[in-house]
Amino acid sequence: MITVEGLVKRYGSTTALDGVDLRAPSGQVTAVLGPSGAGKSTLVRVLAGLTGPDAGRFTVEGPVGLLDEPTAGLDPHARDERWESIRRLPGDGTTVLLTTRFPEEATQLADRIVALDRGRVVAQGRAGELRRRTGGQILHVRATVAADGDAVARILHELTGVTPARDTGTGRLTVPSGDPMLLSALVRRLDAAGIPADELGLRLPGLDEVFRALSR
Repeated sequence: MITVEGLVKRYGSTTALDGVDLRAPSGQVTAVLGPSGAGKSTLVRVLAGLTGPDAGRFTVEGPVGLLDEPTAGLDPHARDERWESIRRLPGDGTTVLLTTRFPEEATQLADRIVALDRGRVVAQGRAGELRRRTGGQILHVRATVAADGDAVARILHELTGVTPARDTGTGRLTVPSGDPMLLSALVRRLDAAGIPADELGLRLPGLDEVFRALSR
């Protein structure tokens, strides 16, 4: 297994790792999820013994696989093959720690996810636990007529005070929702405005949305 406590690594005036704590159990895949510059590669270099930490400590016990962005640059077919090979690794008790920028990859592969941002761990746990940690859901709506999208966006803003995120490919609008009555309120407003919707509902946030919320 891998245990990390208070790990600090600096490069000049830049702190790449700022008191990182994490645990990667044996026989499981742990994904360190974060954007470029989060400190993921530095963490792997320290654990692999390629560079020393400035503070903190870590232990690496038993068979371990350290994978830094293992599917970066691969096409979808090659990525899927690599995913399958990674899934097989814990079968012999290997502790696998991989880094990734892609929430889907972390969800598909990892038993545990460590969210890393600017050298700090902002959350860790199973994917479902992280989704629930934000304390709310995501309301999503897609108007039947694309031209109604702006009117729907105005209604959402009036109901929540939040400018909705818009998927330009699908026309889907999303806003965070901590109010269980928001969905019914939106339905009433859309009916009053005569705006039909092909898609309307609540869901748990995706890991990318969780990461943005936790990193604020």
